[in-house]
Amino acid sequence: MLLFVMANLRLEHFKGHLPEAAATPGVIRARYAHAVPDRETSEWRHIAIFDIDRDPEEVAAALFGRGVTGSLAFDDRSLRMVAASAITPRRLAEGRPGNTANPLLFVVLTNPSDGREAEYNDWYDRRHLPDVLAIRGFVAAQRFRIDALAPAQKLPWRYLAIYEVAADAVEAAFAELDVRKGTTRMPISDALDNERFRALYAVTR
Repeated sequence: MLLFVMANLRLEHFKGHLPEAAATPGVIRARYAHAVPDRETSEWRHIAIFDIDRDPEEVAAALFGRGVTGSLAFDDRSLRMVAASAITPRRLAEGRPGNTANPLLFVVLTNPSDGREAEYNDWYDRRHLPDVLAIRGFVAAQRFRIDALAPAQKLPWRYLAIYEVAADAVEAAFAELDVRKGTTRMPISDALDNERFRALYAVTR
């Protein structure tokens, strides 16, 4: 499970706090990343991903304190913090290494069309993830179901996909993604709602 944080941060506060996160009970790993300019315009310039092994409400309280939206580290208007439960294992691109150094994270938030959730999930898991991972440069992917956490504002999406992209292949990978999208090599299901969020983030620590 993940504790997934999106925000426009008062960066000096947040980066000073992150090294302590690994010692927080329940946190297995902590990552911080910032949006890559000129890839996709991101409403949230910074993300933090905490891999956790206990109740997300408990971990969030330990990490940020009871009044998270009053913390000096955050711009309250932009903060979003959710629990994200894995619905697929982390999938590696066939025939490519899974330990590519410092991959960029392509974050995609989506919803199914009304009444078509089962169809949406079947298409995403069985067709779309393999189609994306067939593109050279995409090295791994995983999907999550989102649950809101108080007191942060809710995200308008219920599903999260995190793709790992090799840093030395980003431009070629996204150019090929644009070519294939909507073709027989990468059909897009109409069970996918049109409103979605996409942004590319570079992990900094």
